[in-house]
Amino acid sequence: MSKDHKPKIIDRSHRPDQAQAPRSYAPLPPNKPMRSLEELAPIAHKMSENANLMRRFREVIGSEDKQRVSAMMDEVRRVAQSIDSTITHPEGTSMSLVLMKMLGYPREG
Repeated sequence: MSKDHKPKIIDRSHRPDQAQAPRSYAPLPPNKPMRSLEELAPIAHKMSENANLMRRFREVIGSEDKQRVSAMMDEVRRVAQSIDSTITHPEGTSMSLVLMKMLGYPREG
């Protein structure tokens, strides 16, 4: 091959004869604001009727055992979602705060 002759590269990634249809994506759900702790309180009151859940929740509050705390928060979220299926993951996590406030935590002093 001579210096002036370079191999010809053919780009076949775009073929005008085989135009692709535009992709359609499912629309994203509209963002809804997260409910306040006050709006979540009625669900927390229903949850507080579950004596077994509340007993275990009290035992875990303030615990240094991160695995138990995490498992309890997951359970609180699942119970909240079983009461109201529209509860989002962050709202379910906030339910733990609502329950803590109902029990008088954090305690001063």
